[in-house]
Amino acid sequence: MKKRNGFLLVGVLLIFVFMLIIVPVMVRWVQDDTKISVKDQKSTLAFNLAEAAVDRGYWKVKSSTGIYASVTLGNIITGYHFDSVYTDVPGGSYRVNISSGPDMDQVTILGEGRDSDSKEKRTIKAVFTNTSVPGAILSAGQLNANDIDSTIHWGPIMAKGDIVLATGYPNYPRKLSMQTVKPRDPTGDTNPPNTDSLEWWSNYNVPDLPIFDFAAMRSSAAQTGTLDCQDAYPETYTNIYNPCTGSACTDPGANCSCTNTTTGPACVDSGANCSCATKVCSGSGCTDPGSGCSCTGSGASKVCTGNSCPDPGANCDCSVTCTGSGCTDSDGSGSGCIQNNNCTGTGCADSDGAGAGCACTVTVTTTTATTAVMQCCHSTTYGGPITCDYDNNGDTIADYCTNCTLTDIFHQTTYRDKDYTWYWDQNATWGGYTGVKGTIVTMGNMTIDTVGHDDRYCRSDDTTNTLPASPGCVVAVPPNAWREYQKFDTAASNEYPGDTGLRSNALTYRLGSLAGAMDASGSGGDLGVYGFLYIGGNFTRGGASDIYGSMWVVGNVSGTGNTMVFYNSKLHVPTLNVVLTKDSWQEQ
Repeated sequence: MKKRNGFLLVGVLLIFVFMLIIVPVMVRWVQDDTKISVKDQKSTLAFNLAEAAVDRGYWKVKSSTGIYASVTLGNIITGYHFDSVYTDVPGGSYRVNISSGPDMDQVTILGEGRDSDSKEKRTIKAVFTNTSVPGAILSAGQLNANDIDSTIHWGPIMAKGDIVLATGYPNYPRKLSMQTVKPRDPTGDTNPPNTDSLEWWSNYNVPDLPIFDFAAMRSSAAQTGTLDCQDAYPETYTNIYNPCTGSACTDPGANCSCTNTTTGPACVDSGANCSCATKVCSGSGCTDPGSGCSCTGSGASKVCTGNSCPDPGANCDCSVTCTGSGCTDSDGSGSGCIQNNNCTGTGCADSDGAGAGCACTVTVTTTTATTAVMQCCHSTTYGGPITCDYDNNGDTIADYCTNCTLTDIFHQTTYRDKDYTWYWDQNATWGGYTGVKGTIVTMGNMTIDTVGHDDRYCRSDDTTNTLPASPGCVVAVPPNAWREYQKFDTAASNEYPGDTGLRSNALTYRLGSLAGAMDASGSGGDLGVYGFLYIGGNFTRGGASDIYGSMWVVGNVSGTGNTMVFYNSKLHVPTLNVVLTKDSWQEQ
């Protein structure tokens, strides 16, 4: 028994020794684990504070277009240059720094978070781009994509409401709806699954859509003379006068007529339009300065009478009597001249002062142009009074057109390449050859009818029509354009315009260079609009109307034509808000 008891004691001692060794280790392990857990907790808290800092900076930049403009100019925003510490989030503090860049239209936000003991610090760097038009096709409500003949490249279809796709609608680009993409979404509502992660997303966090500054765009169009433009057939008024000559007239326009201009020796006629009989009297009894007296007899027996003659011997006889407002009678009696010509006319001034010495005949002819001329409304200063070059309703007062028609806008070479804003207050129709660079705003309905013609902008040759050719356009491709084609994108190239392989695209592309329906057979390499197209009503198409830029149609899209849209992510359109999209996010 004693031997067994000793054996148990040895076992107990061994267990005790083991416990003496392992317990401190376990205590240390628990202590270290607690420290690590606390450190992770504080690190997570600091990270959350850094995220809060970036979020605060994001909303500061979005708060106004003025703040955004100031940042892009390199100005320091007080409180957002690591110069203020914010403690509105429990558990610690954070600081924010906002700067411009690295590229144009971008801002960089640094957020630094610290836990309450200032032992853990985390920093996040985020880069955002101000994209005034964040998608190729936009809608603030429901978007009905019924036209399967239209093709959208490089940018998503984006709507705050449902996106309703027609049967057979292409599996590109991405469809992003804050509500439901129908019929792609199998549930037909916002319940999961909400996406296929390739082409469509329901219940998507669609970014703020732009609020366009229509007042600024209208004023810009008025200043450039591209407001409410339409075809006009101007009338030319021509005044034709019968040419007039005559010493009685002072005619600055050479358009008065005077006839029967005579002279008479009994008159001093400043107008040279009086008539006097040329009776000449001679005799010693007469002193006749006007040669207008008559005498009989001879010598001392000669007797002359007549008030035309100063007769010292009272022996003169003058029978000439002249009257007329155009004459000055040298004998002083007022009856020595005869005016036999009365002239009137608006083009004349009567040099004799009587007001009746000229005659004018005026003929007015009107010629109406047979070729349309573009005429618009305009202002001399930005925001100033607006006048129009045309009369819309026949009341001879220049006013705005309500259903404006403009033919061959591509021919307007003075304006075509200037990147102006073209603005119509109500409805507009384009016909003939289209193609213009700029921002196009139609507040009402718009019709583009190019049947028998086509769109021309970016066409590099002109083999069938005597039209000025514009250079073939090499345009910028958004860096992440490949995301619009994930449904079928492979390692092969040229599966879509600008494709260079799997999840890769070129940064530039020449329109029309890819054969097939994806581009060349659809667009032909030319455009109707190089810029942004906004239509406040319905859009009706007849023929081609391709776009490099973006399009926003409030109403319905219909017609027999097709529309290709190549999205330009660098569009600049005046807005009343700042639309920021995240380009990158990383921890420093």
